[in-house]
Amino acid sequence: MNNVYISNHMVPANECPVERQPLNRKVMAQVTKGASPPVARVLGGLLLAALCHASPSPLFPGTSPSVVVTPAHADSASVCQGTSYGLSASPRENTYLDLKQRYSNCTLVDGNLELTWLQGRDLDLSFLQDIREVTGYVLLDHVAAHNIRLPSLTLIRGTSLLPPPTHDSLRPRFGLLVAHAHVGALEMPALGEILEGSVGVFNSTGLCHWRSVDWAGILSYEGESLINPNNLESSSNCTCDLGCSSGCWGEREDSCHSLETCSQQCHGFPCYGTRPEECCHPFCAAGCTGPSSKDCRACRFFSDGGDCVLECPSVFQYNVTTSSWDTDPHGKYSFVNICVEDCPTPLLKEGGKCVRKCSKGKTEYEGMCIPCEGPCPEVCPGVGVVHAGNVKSFKGCTTIQGSLILRNESFSGHEGTVSHLTSTEGYATMDPKELEVFSTVRAVTGYIDIRAAHPLLTNLSFLRNLEVVGGESLTEYSSSILITGTFLQSLALSSLRIVKAGHIRVTDNTNLCYVENVRWEKIIEDSEEKVHLKNNADGGSCIAASSVCHEACSDDGCWGPGQDQCLSCKSFSLQNTCVEHCNISRVFQMNSNKCDFCHEECEERCYGLDSDQCERCKNVEKGSNCVPECSPDEFEDNGVCLPCDISCIYGCSGPSNIVGEGGCTKCAKYVMNDNLEVTHCLPHGFHCPEGNFFDWLVLEDSGKVSLGSRCYLHCDLKFPQNSSVKFDCSHPCPEEFQAFQAVPVCIVDKRRAHRNLVNKVNRQLNRAEQFRYYNAYITTDRQYAQSLAADLGALGDTGEMVLYGMTIAMKDNIDVANMPHSAGYRMLSNYVSKQDAPISSSLKKAGAIILGKVNMHELAYGVTSNNAAFGPVRNAFNPNKFAGGSSGGTATAVALGLADAGIGSDTGGSSRIPAAVSGIVGFRPSTGRYPAGGMTHLSWTRDTPGPMARDVRTVAALDAVLAGSTSSELVPIIPRDIRLGVPRTHFYQSLSHDVSGRMEEVLKVLSAEGIELVEVDMHHVPKLTELTGFPIIFYESLVAFRQLLNRTNLQVSFSEFVDGISSPDVKNLVKSIISDPVPEVKYQQSLHHYRLLLKKAYREYFDLNRVDAAIFPSVPLPAMDIVGSEGTVMLHGDQVPTLATYIRNMDPSSNAGVPSLAIPMGVNRKGLPMGLQIEGPEGSDRKLLAIGAAIEEILSKIHGV
Repeated sequence: MNNVYISNHMVPANECPVERQPLNRKVMAQVTKGASPPVARVLGGLLLAALCHASPSPLFPGTSPSVVVTPAHADSASVCQGTSYGLSASPRENTYLDLKQRYSNCTLVDGNLELTWLQGRDLDLSFLQDIREVTGYVLLDHVAAHNIRLPSLTLIRGTSLLPPPTHDSLRPRFGLLVAHAHVGALEMPALGEILEGSVGVFNSTGLCHWRSVDWAGILSYEGESLINPNNLESSSNCTCDLGCSSGCWGEREDSCHSLETCSQQCHGFPCYGTRPEECCHPFCAAGCTGPSSKDCRACRFFSDGGDCVLECPSVFQYNVTTSSWDTDPHGKYSFVNICVEDCPTPLLKEGGKCVRKCSKGKTEYEGMCIPCEGPCPEVCPGVGVVHAGNVKSFKGCTTIQGSLILRNESFSGHEGTVSHLTSTEGYATMDPKELEVFSTVRAVTGYIDIRAAHPLLTNLSFLRNLEVVGGESLTEYSSSILITGTFLQSLALSSLRIVKAGHIRVTDNTNLCYVENVRWEKIIEDSEEKVHLKNNADGGSCIAASSVCHEACSDDGCWGPGQDQCLSCKSFSLQNTCVEHCNISRVFQMNSNKCDFCHEECEERCYGLDSDQCERCKNVEKGSNCVPECSPDEFEDNGVCLPCDISCIYGCSGPSNIVGEGGCTKCAKYVMNDNLEVTHCLPHGFHCPEGNFFDWLVLEDSGKVSLGSRCYLHCDLKFPQNSSVKFDCSHPCPEEFQAFQAVPVCIVDKRRAHRNLVNKVNRQLNRAEQFRYYNAYITTDRQYAQSLAADLGALGDTGEMVLYGMTIAMKDNIDVANMPHSAGYRMLSNYVSKQDAPISSSLKKAGAIILGKVNMHELAYGVTSNNAAFGPVRNAFNPNKFAGGSSGGTATAVALGLADAGIGSDTGGSSRIPAAVSGIVGFRPSTGRYPAGGMTHLSWTRDTPGPMARDVRTVAALDAVLAGSTSSELVPIIPRDIRLGVPRTHFYQSLSHDVSGRMEEVLKVLSAEGIELVEVDMHHVPKLTELTGFPIIFYESLVAFRQLLNRTNLQVSFSEFVDGISSPDVKNLVKSIISDPVPEVKYQQSLHHYRLLLKKAYREYFDLNRVDAAIFPSVPLPAMDIVGSEGTVMLHGDQVPTLATYIRNMDPSSNAGVPSLAIPMGVNRKGLPMGLQIEGPEGSDRKLLAIGAAIEEILSKIHGV
């Protein structure tokens, strides 16, 4: 809810303190380098202010400088960092100076604008006059002033909001809040819009002019108005200037409130006039001067050179030649809400954004955020003197933000002291071995100060990985390294390469050798710094003790004994060690002074780092690479991996397409004669030979081999050399085979074309009973199905019924007369549909037999079909994996052969996601192509029935019937006439390795077969989907659920209906939508503006690029475990949201209403299906199905698909 809320309640809140850091002269020099003296003074002043007055989320610890950005063809924007103190309980030191230094010359506040603890009726606050935008909230707290004026503030974005001071979770969160304030006026005459959040005044006086402000016009999403004008101070002197026709912020003539009254057709967007055609562009915020995206007062999303855009031009483009992502020279980075060609210093580049710090799992490298190699850098604060009480706090640290100090008491311990004035805490003794915790440290930003003599502390090898000493703070001797009075024999700082600032002082260490020979100038960055070496071990005693550098070290010296302690090498370096030459086993020479190790798969010699640069392989050779072993779909021949025949699954022992020695371990499809003897294998997708029919080979309870239902025993099939089929149930199957309890076969059909339909119905319903563990069906009606089959059998196949004898598994949110309709919701399990949905009627008229109603994600609100009311639908390929959703029962029934085909529903991927993870075909037609009556809706704007089958042509036959077409035949299309778009950005990103690898293989095959592939992105589609999808479905689902109660006459309240939801993920989602409903205006904007822009983006994609369809992976990863996937799944080592991940590639077309087809593209190494998706222009359904049939035919010929 976004409202104006006025109250007199007062509660205190905690204050967030500011940590201050000293300004380093080199940081200042770097920032002002190359600038003219006036600019340098400004930059230096801004940086000084930021360094001394940092926010709790600084650019780097202790700093938050303003950043000046000057986009082309636009006014410059000075971006400053806001603060996040919240409602303060007590004043902070130098508050006024802090604010003045932070916001002077600032035009865009990145964060929150908090004006707190300002006391003084005549304070000069003119430094606020340039602020145009605030990305977070605006807060006035404990302010006493005559007048506060923000004359340029146009937009408050509300990306962060303040909770209500009353701690009442039902009250709104604020984008603008005035609390404990006594001000005559807070003037914001340019304020046009608050994108998120409400407005509140708590326990304050003044602000009488606010009574005249049209807050409903400022707030983006109008809700219930909670403003009470009586809480605002009333005064007879509180009047507006005569020139102010629609309210004001203050008495001045330039304080008028002048928002336009917009037409309803603007759907909550601002306008520049009152007529319907005078609405601002949807990308505008806070008003405009005309209809163009260049006429905006502020940009709702991003500003690109003065033009408001949905997103900045991508900085990446896909390189087809190298199969990698390259930087696009025309791309731009997003900085706050500005598109910039390069990120301003000191910001970092991550993806297409400028960020202040890298996200989890990434680290900074040359101004960019890159994935960490191993553990990511961990920054730990310095703690003063290190001792037993604090040493463990440095575990895992890579950077010490501060200094490292060792004293004698570090090891001897401290008992602690207590007096009437003070007390100090004691700590135990410390063994020098405990310093090993510092072995991960690579940088110390301050200094190293070691003045500790312990007989066991003879070197500093615990700092062997230390590379940089920053010198941002120094010892009392202006030193960044101070080592004195120790028992050290060597420093052993083998990785130290840079000392940025400060002197080096190593004195009075009578046993310390090596330091005199170190060329310190090699590691000291500033030539003005000095090195003090005094009273350490003399050279003669060091030579006598052989405490000299290894002969492989150069004249630069060393840190201690050994080849790994050299500052540089005389001849060659081998990683961190110096060697005389590179003629060593499994080592090669990289250049004139560097060796490196061969790849681990090389046997002895190599000529490069990679596995394709070995002279001989240690294990086996695959292509040009050495690998540990052949993949499961290959066999080894004299140390070389060769591919199995395309008909094989689970490996092979030779190239043949027979089962047994020299051929396949198992077949993708078995060809058998009438004696049930295997003759040879066929690949997935290949049709049976002429005179054969397709079925499943099974084992009945008697042990007899028969046809008609799948084996329900967990036993493996064995094929002896004579190819006679036998079964072996004497041992349990390996876990990975238990999902494959029967095999597809082609058998000589002695009964020919018309088998008895009643037997077929009984066979499939028997199979459904045997496979009830998979929870595919909720309801079956054997008597009804038998009756319908008998009637059809008596009629015979006259050719007039397109679907004659086809058995159908119907999703249980679609009406079938006299069958239950539960929508996967337990309270509806007794509701029986009185009549057929239009699509159910069409199927029956076409000769289809509806066997029953199948399971689904509860209320169709999820992507796993893990239904707590009727049990989780299990994946046909592995019962421990989910079947996808929400039409998971349909997918499992079809994939297991429990029905010939099925009907699901599709809101955001509900028929295509299950198809993709279950190895079948799923289709979403153009929205509105099929009648959608008689369904339990989730979103009437997006919902559509979705046919599902084991091949495209069956889906095409279903499509013809459901669309009321007079012809079910597809017009053939040859590959060379197909032109497909490949939208790399978004649709090909963040894919699992197996999905990504298979998709690239598929693209190469399609291209080789003559299909033209065009690498072109769908610009703006992902962002427009975000603005369209969830607002529509969240709004409409609550209305649809209330309609469901009325339609089914379920005698419960809406709250009881919600409490009756069995699946926790669905119940939590519905409750969260109820607690924070989508405002009507936001829904209308998504429906009437952003959805239309999305449809336009799709039209332009197909038209301008002259492509017939787009192609990409259906889902980013295969099915995951049922248990533990309710909220998140693992992808690339990160837990990612299950729902958002699986709908990511599906949702755009669902919102745009274009046809979309999911097609299997084989299984991964774990035997789990993967799918590709093609999408075409709206209304191109039959052509898209024809393209799908052509792709399916091509893929049926390749290995593994």
